[in-house]
Amino acid sequence: MWLCSGNALRRANRWAVALTVGLMLTACGYRPLYAPQDPAAAPDMSTVKVRLIEDRSGQALRNLLLDRMNPNGEPANPEYELEVELTEDRRNLGLRKDETATRADLTVQANYELRKVGQADIVLVGRSRSVSSFNIVQSQFATLAAETDARKRALRELSDQIVLRVALHLNSRSGGT
Repeated sequence: MWLCSGNALRRANRWAVALTVGLMLTACGYRPLYAPQDPAAAPDMSTVKVRLIEDRSGQALRNLLLDRMNPNGEPANPEYELEVELTEDRRNLGLRKDETATRADLTVQANYELRKVGQADIVLVGRSRSVSSFNIVQSQFATLAAETDARKRALRELSDQIVLRVALHLNSRSGGT
């Protein structure tokens, strides 16, 4: 007669549950968005042309989007066009008794539209927003550096949000789950 200790039985149960969950996820068609085994999702992202965005922050956001969507360069024959409008707002917080600010929030918002090239119909409309805070100190240079860093963080977060939403949309249109 074969006997199992309580620990061995619990371990076997854990493995059985993990195996069952893994099989269930693959059976329902679950797959990670950035999974390399799906050749259909990657080409869709590389067919998106990112239009020019106004101002220096817009240029930085466009570069971040291009790095993520078109790492091999802009598409020769794009299927989609992404247009982004960027707005910034700075709000001072943390006021001292003399009413000078010690902290600020930088809110950067992007409104974007994805459309098929040569068509007026918009296939995706979205809005992304990011808020980054920074300290306002005695040194103007240090405050400017902190604000620049906050802007970079906000733009990076916006690019991540936009790329994710565009990828989800393109993935759903190509028959993915």
